Amino acid sequence: MTYPTLSIVNDRGRAFTVTIGDRNHFRPVNFADGLPGNNIVAFYDATHAGDLTRPTFQPHGQFVADYYAEDLLERAGGLDLRGHEPLWKVDASAMLLVRDWVRLMIVRMP
Repeated sequence: MTYPTLSIVNDRGRAFTVTIGDRNHFRPVNFADGLPGNNIVAFYDATHAGDLTRPTFQPHGQFVADYYAEDLLERAGGLDLRGHEPLWKVDASAMLLVRDWVRLMIVRMP
């Protein structure tokens, strides 16, 4: 299954792939419904994306966290994806790109 994706790099140089999909994460987002509450934004550490020696990783890399799109759009600033891992923080400028992309994906019509 193909999801819309966005590639970002945080201020520490860590690359992430961001995807958007519906609640069950198995189907692409239904752009026609335009409801942010139905959409999940997932973050993957792209360091080992496509590494076939790591079978538990997703094609986009190592799954880190996911959030309802609506929650991300209500916040400002950066995002700490996992408190125990300093590299898994997304700075405010990268999150601005993510939020703009999420808004675009939600209003996009098929």
